Amino acid sequence: MRSYIVFHQVEDLATVKGDFYALGHSPNIIGAIDGTHVALVPRQRSEQVYRNRKSYHSMNVQMVCLADQYISQVNAMFPGSVHDAYILRNSSIPYVMGQLQRHRV
Repeated sequence: MRSYIVFHQVEDLATVKGDFYALGHSPNIIGAIDGTHVALVPRQRSEQVYRNRKSYHSMNVQMVCLADQYISQVNAMFPGSVHDAYILRNSSIPYVMGQLQRHRV
């Protein structure tokens, strides 16, 4: 997985920002984030944890992609009952954004 899904390094970000600007004329964008629910059949004993707000069982998966539609980050660690905001707070994204802010990219 680490060979195919990588968050760009600081030196690559000017290119990433340029690609997003060319796509939608929005400055300083380094990724597009969204979440989706992937349906599954859970084990009987943990069934409730995987039931999402639409009453089916799922994993709540968060992804970040680049302007060229390459995936740069995936977080598939949380069951469907977990809220998107909780997944974001507990992902590597706040840390990465903090590092980028310190480097003033």
